Amino acid sequence: MSRMHIWVSTLFFALLFGCQPKGGDAGTNNGIRKDQTTISGVISYRERKSLPPDAEVRMRLVDLNQTGDAKVISAIDFLTEGNQIPLDFAIPYEPDQLDENGNFALEGDIIFAGMYIFEEMQPVPVITNGKRKDVVVMMRSATGKVEE
Repeated sequence: MSRMHIWVSTLFFALLFGCQPKGGDAGTNNGIRKDQTTISGVISYRERKSLPPDAEVRMRLVDLNQTGDAKVISAIDFLTEGNQIPLDFAIPYEPDQLDENGNFALEGDIIFAGMYIFEEMQPVPVITNGKRKDVVVMMRSATGKVEE
């Protein structure tokens, strides 16, 4: 076998195996499985207040039924880790688990030390009669103890 042949074979295998995902499941992308879809956007508010460095953001994809109850389809929680608004988010969900007659929206809040500090101004329509990308969730100041 010539040196050129060995070099080309080595390069081929290095490229082949070097392009495999590292860590996690090969069927995921940042924790999102290939059979999942995401709703993504930003969270913002108008008040001139800084978030505490360890505030927690909680976002929920819900199905709002006609009685006004919200059935949670998917949810994410994350710490702000010192980041300020606008905060990016992406909520994964499985399309085959959605009711075809559903009325879907995003709800969310920001909490700190067991207290609400911000909440969404109103549920944000998504999927049906709404968007899946570049969703803006506007929040307003809130008060009250977080119910466990």
